[in-house]
Amino acid sequence: MKILFAGQNYRITGGSDRVFIDEMTLLEKFGHEVAPFCAKHPDNFRTEWASYFPEASSFENPGIKDAVNYVYSSDAKRKITKILDKFSPDIAHCHIYYGKLTSSILGEIKRRGIPLVQTLHEYKIVCPVYTIQSNGVTCNECAGFKFYNVIKNRCNRGSIVRSTLSCFESYMSKMLGSIDSFGHFIAVSNFLRQTVIDMGVPEDKITTIHNYTDASLFVPNYTAGDYFLFFGRLEKNKGIWPMIEAFRRMPQVQLVIVGSGSEEVSMRSYIHQTNIKNIKMLGFMTGDTLSEIIRGALCVVVPSICHETFGLTITEAFAYGKPVIASRIGGIPEVISPGEDGLLVEPGDVGDLVDAVDYMTNNIPRSVEMGRAGRNNVERKFNCKIHYEKLMQVYAKCKE
Repeated sequence: MKILFAGQNYRITGGSDRVFIDEMTLLEKFGHEVAPFCAKHPDNFRTEWASYFPEASSFENPGIKDAVNYVYSSDAKRKITKILDKFSPDIAHCHIYYGKLTSSILGEIKRRGIPLVQTLHEYKIVCPVYTIQSNGVTCNECAGFKFYNVIKNRCNRGSIVRSTLSCFESYMSKMLGSIDSFGHFIAVSNFLRQTVIDMGVPEDKITTIHNYTDASLFVPNYTAGDYFLFFGRLEKNKGIWPMIEAFRRMPQVQLVIVGSGSEEVSMRSYIHQTNIKNIKMLGFMTGDTLSEIIRGALCVVVPSICHETFGLTITEAFAYGKPVIASRIGGIPEVISPGEDGLLVEPGDVGDLVDAVDYMTNNIPRSVEMGRAGRNNVERKFNCKIHYEKLMQVYAKCKE
């Protein structure tokens, strides 16, 4: 089968990009021919299809042209026509295509009768700001595609201009087929699936397929480390501030933080000013360096206060043989088996997090057992074979 994979990035900037790349690799492993269609970027992985990639809007310092291209990219429309002519896919599988590719690509795919599938990594098709949160509070006011509420509540960074653009883009995307053009959607968790159904997506158009982690690529270490670890984006919605407060209260317990993000400078400043000695920030790391840091930990902490749709860092930690303390929110409870391979805490509850860290610290043999169970659960529940089989079932359904 020939499959076109459409997404914003052909490089790793976050969990959804890793899923995009890994899923392409998985399909190729099973004998399919896969071509990427992503936005141009100097850091993209090499591919023979790079000449077909469209220019992307700037998200850092957007101008009027960027705002227009965020809603509708004429270049993406031209380039999708060219790659379809050259590759002639049997199916088109979109991931996060809006923003840089936009819904401008959908019409030509549909016109040619190519079945369309999308993997949902967030809540964009029902929430213009992707998060089902408004100013830090859970919100479903856009249910039923009432996107105008994003302007009323100034959901995009409190800005009326940004919120208006998000609203307009969502209505434009829906008009161009962000729901109707797709034969099926894939949700990465049951929580995500039920949320978008509750907010207007037809129930029969969406199936849950959890993300997978190829445990064979990870070398586990069942020796207990002497520090807790957070690795990921340093953003408020990741629960980094309650986590810092929890470890401030436990000066005898070490926390290592790996990652970068909008809160990094504030975090470093606060840790320095308050003279916190047991928290070390290492910045952004990847590859073998990050692997060794994870393997050396006692436990990984995932303290999110947002509705995570899955939690890829959890399955990666498990693959390394490490237990996880994570928030009971979004799709996370579908990944962790409390008391077996990790512990769940109430999101943002500093006391609850302190208790969980204290348990892991004072029950080292049990923590090691949880790490072993985590590795076993990844191999059993989140493996390549299960993921591939479910993916093929969705493709077959769309081609009927």
